[in-house]
Amino acid sequence: MRIKVMLASNDSGFIKQITAQAKFNENKMEVLSWVTSGEEIFQRFEEINPRLVIIDKDLDGLDAITCIRRIYSIKKKCKVLVIGGKDDADFMYRLFEIQVYGYVSKPIDIEKFNNELERISRDIRRINIEQIQYDASLSMQSLYFWKLMFEKSDMALDLNFLNSIMKSGFKKGMFRALLFRLDEMHGEMPNFKENQFYTDLSYIQQQIKMNTNNYIYEYCYEMIFDFRFNGVLAIINYDKQYDEIIKSKFEDIRRDSEEYAIRHYGMSLTLCVGNGYEDHTKVPNSREEAYSSAWARMKQGTRKVLYYKKTFDIHVSYKQKLERIVEQLKSTADTLNVDEFHNMIKQLFDLPDYVLTEYNSRNYLMNFVDTFFEINGKVLAEHMNVEVEKEYIKKILNYSRTLEDYQKNLEQKFDQMFKILADDAEKQNFRPLRKAIKYIKENYDKQITAETLAEVVNLSPVYFSHLFKKQTGKNMTDYITEYRMEIAKKMLFDTDKTIFEIAVAVGFQDQRYFSKRFKQIVGKTPSEYRKLK
Repeated sequence: MRIKVMLASNDSGFIKQITAQAKFNENKMEVLSWVTSGEEIFQRFEEINPRLVIIDKDLDGLDAITCIRRIYSIKKKCKVLVIGGKDDADFMYRLFEIQVYGYVSKPIDIEKFNNELERISRDIRRINIEQIQYDASLSMQSLYFWKLMFEKSDMALDLNFLNSIMKSGFKKGMFRALLFRLDEMHGEMPNFKENQFYTDLSYIQQQIKMNTNNYIYEYCYEMIFDFRFNGVLAIINYDKQYDEIIKSKFEDIRRDSEEYAIRHYGMSLTLCVGNGYEDHTKVPNSREEAYSSAWARMKQGTRKVLYYKKTFDIHVSYKQKLERIVEQLKSTADTLNVDEFHNMIKQLFDLPDYVLTEYNSRNYLMNFVDTFFEINGKVLAEHMNVEVEKEYIKKILNYSRTLEDYQKNLEQKFDQMFKILADDAEKQNFRPLRKAIKYIKENYDKQITAETLAEVVNLSPVYFSHLFKKQTGKNMTDYITEYRMEIAKKMLFDTDKTIFEIAVAVGFQDQRYFSKRFKQIVGKTPSEYRKLK
C-alpha cells in the first residue's frame, strides 16, 4: 500500500523542484494533494487522510505551528516534515517542543530531502509491520496494568508474573498511585461536538512523564504511566528509605509540568497522591485515595500537591441522609419533578464539606446519573445523542474547580434534559393514555399492573402513573377495577353465568374479593345487582 502524501506550500518553485526530483515513487509514496494555505489543509485532510504532510513554514493563512498542532490532534500517527529557513532558531525550537518528525531547510538539497523521504517511508512500513505484533502485546500489558491498578483481590498477582507480562521492573518495596489532574483555568464547560470531548493532551502528558522521570527516576524501581482524558495516572515503586525524598520532589514535578500546561494549554495541574503501601495488591486502594484527593480538590483548592487524608469517618446519620437524598433524586428521574430535583441537589450540596469531598459521595451522584439515563434514555435518544450527553454529564466534574461550579453546571445540564422530557411528555400525553386504555379494554380478563401498562406505552411506571391520574382523575388500579365492574354489571344482566364465572371473566380469581370490590364500587353485591334486572 502506498503512503499518502499532502504538500502544503505557497512556493511554486519548491513544489516544482520536489515533484520533479524527489523520489516519492521509489519510496512507495503518492502525492495526492497540493494546497497553498493552512485552511486548505483541513478542508482536504479528511478526504485525503495523509500519512505524511510536507509543510512549508511560509504558508498562507494559518501559521505552520498551528497547523501542525491541529494535524496531530486529528491524527497522531501522521508524520510531518517541515520546510523552513536555516537560521530560524526560535521557529526550530518551537518545532522541537511539538516534536515534529523532520526538518529540511531551504534552499532544498534534494539528496537530503530524498534521504528524509526514505527514512520516513522505512519508519512507517516498520511501524505497520510491528503494530500487528505490538497490539497483542499491548493489550496484555494494558490488561494487567488495569488488574494491578483497579482490581481488589485476595489472589495476589505475583510480581515476577507481572514483570514478565508488562515488561516492568517491579520489586518488593513501596507502591503508590499518583494522579496528575489537569483543569481548565477558566473553569467553564466547553461546547463539545459529538464524540469530541477533550483537547489532545498528549504533549503535556509526555511532559508530565518526562518531569517525573527527571526528578525521581533514580530513586524508583519502576514507574508506569497511563494517559487519561484529564491527566495522567501513574504507579511508582521504590525502596521505602526514599519515601521522604520522593515526596519532597512532588511539588517540583507539579510546578514544572504546570508551567508547560499553562503556556500551551491554559490548564492548571493538581497532583493528587494516594497513600504508599508495601503490599502491591493494595495499589487499588492507593488509586482510590488519589481519586478521592482529586474530588476533594474542589474544596481544598487546585494547583498544589494534595495527599489523601481521611480526616473524619462519615457519621452514620450523614451516610443515611446521603443515601436518602440520592434515592429521592432517582425518583425525580421517574416523575420529572424539576422542583424536587433542585431541592434534593441543594440538600446534597448543603452537606458538610468533609461528607461531600469523600469519594463515595461522587459515586452516589454518578449512580443517580446512571439511573436517570436508564429510565429516560429511550425518550432522550429521539432528541440527542444519549451516550454523548451521558459522558458530558459525567465529565462536568472535570471542568469544575469548585463544588459551587460543579453544582451549577450539573443543574444547568439537567434543566435542559428535564425540559426536553417535559415537552415530549406534553406532546405524547394523550397517545400513551389512549394506548393504555385500549390495552385495558382488550385485556381486562388478565392480570394488569402499572408496570404492565408502563411497558406497553414505553414510559417509566412512576411517571406513567402520575400522567394517567392527571389525565383521567383516577389512579390506574381504580380505573381498571371500575372498568371490570362495568363489564361485570353487563354480564350479570345479559348472561346466566355464575358469580364465580363472571369474576374470573373480568380478571378476578377470588369470588369473595370480587364481590367485596363490586359492592364498594356499585353499592350492591353482585347477587343484589342481578335481582334488579
